Amino acid sequence: QWVLLDYKSDRIVDPSPEGLAQAGEKHREQVALYARALTMLSGLAVKEAYIVLLSVGEAVPIDLKAVKEDKKALP
Repeated sequence: QWVLLDYKSDRIVDPSPEGLAQAGEKHREQVALYARALTMLSGLAVKEAYIVLLSVGEAVPIDLKAVKEDKKALP
């Protein structure tokens, strides 16, 4: 299984938990596509995914289950 880290250089104005959650939401679909591609190419599941916000030194978890339930997510 994989742990997917996507490093981002976004400037984070609000480093509060809510601000970090917004940053995670902004990149959620992109990370889900990376996870899907990695699983398809390797045959191994992505068990955890994070965006790593370099400007604030924080790793924000991405809920891949929520992405799968989202009607915008790919099958």
